[in-house]
Formats: sequence, structure tokens, C-alpha cells
Amino acid sequence: FLSSKDMHSLDILQEFVKYGIDSLKIEGRMKGLLYLSVATLAYKKTLSDFSKALFFKELLDKVPNRELSHLNILEKTYSDVHQERNNASSHQFLGNIIHQDGSFAYIEVKNSFSTPQKATVISPSSISEITLDHIYDLDHQEIHRTKPSTVVKIKNKDLELYSLLVL
Repeated sequence: FLSSKDMHSLDILQEFVKYGIDSLKIEGRMKGLLYLSVATLAYKKTLSDFSKALFFKELLDKVPNRELSHLNILEKTYSDVHQERNNASSHQFLGNIIHQDGSFAYIEVKNSFSTPQKATVISPSSISEITLDHIYDLDHQEIHRTKPSTVVKIKNKDLELYSLLVL
């Protein structure tokens, strides 16, 4: 039903419900992990409270992704779609929580970051803010800057497994 570019439909989601649509498939083959996580959370939370649609639509605009539209839903022309494209993606994907051992959360680093660093945590159930004060390598040596494609650990701040960290 929805093409991979139609994920900009939060503002008309209430219409879907009104007309009895009770299932949506989020097409994810051409999207990144960060975008899919935010899109899934956005649709879930918006279905619970339609007043949050604008907040989540603006959040989706900040996440790096391919262009978004209502192309198939509202039958806009190709030129209209390109005018809607938002090139101002402002979130940088820092990494994701891949393991927890009680005291520490382990982050698979996607883009380097330094301490202290404020970050947004996008978990399967919520969005929150944390400050990354101390980062440790796997030998428990404190480091001040991470490197992409490495695993680091931070003191567990009640982070859910599979949460994403973004700037």
C-alpha cells in the first residue's frame, strides 16, 4: 500500500483509521536502521495520540533518509515530490546498544563522538536525552573520542537493548 517514499503520512494517519485501515506496512529495504527505528516509533506513538503527528513528522525530517512524500497516497506529480524534499537532515547516527551486562551498555559505534556529549536515545518504546560523560574501551580504559566500527561501553543509564544514539 505505501511505497518507500510514502513515509511522510503521519499528518493523514487519522484518515487511515477513519476509513477502517487497521494495518500498515513500513517498507524498509531502502532505508537505514536509524530511519526505520524512528519511523516505526513515530507511527506507533501517533496512532496512540494523533496530536503528536507534527512532532514526529518534524523528527523524521531530521533523520538522514531518501526523499519522502505522499506520492502514491495523494497522487502528487513528480515535480511536487522534489519540492517537498528536505535536505536539512540534522541527526547524526552515533551508534546502537548491542549488549548490556548490568553495569555497562555496549555501543557499536557508527560515527565518532567525544565526551562530554549530549545524545538523543531512540529506544523501541521512547525518545529521551542523555549525557555521555565517560566512554570506555573493552579493556575498561577511559577514552575521550570513539572511532567508527568499534565497540565501546558506557555506564548503563537504563538504556534498552537495540536503542539508537543520535546527535
